[in-house]
Amino acid sequence: MTGRPILFVSLAVNLFLAGALSVLLLAHFTSPRRPPPGPLRQVAQALDPAHRQALVEVLRENGRAVRPMNLEARSLRADVWRQMASPNFDPVQLKAELARARQLGSAASGRVQDALVDYAATLPPDQRQALAQALARRMPPPPGARPPQVLPPSVLPPSVLPPSSLPGRTGPKGASSGLPPRPGPPSASPSS
Repeated sequence: MTGRPILFVSLAVNLFLAGALSVLLLAHFTSPRRPPPGPLRQVAQALDPAHRQALVEVLRENGRAVRPMNLEARSLRADVWRQMASPNFDPVQLKAELARARQLGSAASGRVQDALVDYAATLPPDQRQALAQALARRMPPPPGARPPQVLPPSVLPPSVLPPSSLPGRTGPKGASSGLPPRPGPPSASPSS
């Protein structure tokens, strides 16, 4: 008879765990999902909390402002793709509509980029540098281009600095650099 209390305790624990697991699964699958933040919102993480929140607000305001332009551009493109199957296919008209969609997209992107630069102008130098470095890391470079490196002059290797900025150098032409001369190719000495 000593096994019955253990059986009831085991049953109670198992029922509790099954209930807890089902509640967690239900909450997980029924909760609305937020989309991941866009690249500019991820860039804001490089800033301290006060500046981060201000940048997010700038991005939010400008995102709302350009939303109609982006929606119209998307609608124009979708309309062009539908009209391609039409018997009244007019390539000149469709190209004009695609050009309009590109103009709208470019205008929307330009507005957000201008707002980003305007906001950067309000930041202290260290925060502006953090923002610039985060942008350089997060934004994809054009195809075939090397990503930009944003480094303060104090960490740049001497090979990328102009000669006049190196210690002891006054310029590129034969001036003293304070460094030992570089070894050149061995010269042929005349044989006797």
